[in-house]
Amino acid sequence: MKPLGFFILLLPFVGLAQSSTITIAGKTNVNAFKCINANVPRLSSSNAVNLPDLTLQVADFDCRNRLMTNDFRRTLNHTQHPTLRIRFLKLKPLSTSNYYQATFEVKLMKTQKTYEITLFKEENNLVGTKRMNFSDFHIIPPSRLGGSIQVKDALDLSVSLSLNP
Repeated sequence: MKPLGFFILLLPFVGLAQSSTITIAGKTNVNAFKCINANVPRLSSSNAVNLPDLTLQVADFDCRNRLMTNDFRRTLNHTQHPTLRIRFLKLKPLSTSNYYQATFEVKLMKTQKTYEITLFKEENNLVGTKRMNFSDFHIIPPSRLGGSIQVKDALDLSVSLSLNP
């Protein structure tokens, strides 16, 4: 797959209190970006131990800048692969209270990868961040302006799952 353009701007983080979100963040040789999907279902408190499978529309990711959002969606080839799936395989409490170890699978485009993440329960949210790479999904990190702006391979997938009281 050939690199696709990415219009890069420094994006401020905008917190979305009391709603579930999935955020994909990364860096370039110039600055950083953060794209948020807030169309994530809330969990009932009884589901805190059995997390759901999440099927997210790539088109629902918002990078807080129209050009950046369009480039992000193109990079993830949203017309041919409109969804990103996160499936939790295992969740177990750790000896430290409020911490859980989760095994989850991410399916992006035609590639599935399994990861481990530590989630922390704070108030009514389970939160955690996992480092992954574009190359895990056979995506070449995009560049812009003849290669003078290059997106780094590393991405941070942040999960904030809201629990209904």
